[in-house]
Amino acid sequence: LVYSFTHRHSSLFCRFGQGPHYIEFEIDFHDSSSRQFFTVQLSSLDDMPVSVYTFLQQTSMGLWDNTGFFINAPHVLMAKSQSFDMQTSHYDALAEAGVNSLPFEEYSHRYPHFKYTLGFA
Repeated sequence: LVYSFTHRHSSLFCRFGQGPHYIEFEIDFHDSSSRQFFTVQLSSLDDMPVSVYTFLQQTSMGLWDNTGFFINAPHVLMAKSQSFDMQTSHYDALAEAGVNSLPFEEYSHRYPHFKYTLGFA
């Protein structure tokens, strides 16, 4: 486990740089021709290196492209690895790439679950 973690951490630096890391989301609304964009800054590598690495791997491989959001609870908006029309699942591609799940949950008290924060599980 130590070797894997060290290897992943060095792979992250080699592939994506030291950070901070940002992801831009493009939202197409199916009932409108408008597009909206928003950018998020990921957690620091010191706080959650495995989660950051996994998410950057997924996004760089396009595994979240053309997927949809759904409301899980009145205060929770979730992304799903499935196309908006529910016809195509990206889960198999995530699994084939070895990035379909985290080996363990990471949490940092520096990033509590407040309004407008993102979680990744």
